[in-house]
Amino acid sequence: MSKEMPSYLVILCSNCNYYFGKHKKSKFNCPRCGSLQNTPQIYGRVDDSNSLHDLVSELNLPEELRSDFKNLNQNNEEKNNPNDLIDLIPMMFNEITNSKGELILIDVEKFVKKKNLKVAPRDLLEVCEFEGLLLRLPGEKWKVISESL
Repeated sequence: MSKEMPSYLVILCSNCNYYFGKHKKSKFNCPRCGSLQNTPQIYGRVDDSNSLHDLVSELNLPEELRSDFKNLNQNNEEKNNPNDLIDLIPMMFNEITNSKGELILIDVEKFVKKKNLKVAPRDLLEVCEFEGLLLRLPGEKWKVISESL
């Protein structure tokens, strides 16, 4: 089984010393000065665009400010991410329940990925089902049966 290289590259422009990210199959033109990087200085490789954005942003900050922004970013993530299921479940119900009052597994998977949660979508649905908040339907769907949230 072969492992693929990450899809995105972080490149240092040899002309203006600006870090930028590109998909590995695109041309490596610097977005700041426009120069084509014929022999790109690849600083890093990442798998997704969110990681690419974070790494490029961090690298383009002056070194003196990096630790301050990293700490600030961690504090914001802690405030914005629900810490437990009590906060997470109502948020999920509000955001992804369809007009019939149903949740679909694919939508729950997207929600978990979007919120960068460390819980498996099926586990989250099973907890809701066990607590009497959802009723399992055929076809990887669940019906919201508790409107008290």
